[in-house]
Amino acid sequence: MLRVSPPPLFGNINIGRRFSSKRIEVEAKFRFQDLNPDLLTKTRFVSRKSFRDTYFDTLSYELTTKDIWLRIREESIECKVPMKKNEAKNSTTMVDQYKELTSMKEVDDLLSNRFGRKSSNESKNPEELMQNFSLKPF
Repeated sequence: MLRVSPPPLFGNINIGRRFSSKRIEVEAKFRFQDLNPDLLTKTRFVSRKSFRDTYFDTLSYELTTKDIWLRIREESIECKVPMKKNEAKNSTTMVDQYKELTSMKEVDDLLSNRFGRKSSNESKNPEELMQNFSLKPF
């Protein structure tokens, strides 16, 4: 399946393929004026999804300046962390590869290691975890 939904200046291509029960999605950004018109004629609209994301960081942006993207999407926590070259499936690629953390424990462990301290108490929800590490929305 190929999904294309370009905004006026830039476009995104999401390519999803099914391998057993896993879905792999690849997103590529390109300049809309550089788009090959033949590509658009071979695509079809599959679906549209909207998300409400709130990104978090310290006031000095200690996470985002390290390419760590921490967010709450709807009511779930998500954190994208750059993969080390030895973790990446293809370490010679020019594409950024991220490990996605989706559990409170994984994110709590990452933040504890990053900031050198454990959260002050066990968080029951994503908002509480952000508060425990003094992370603010931006």
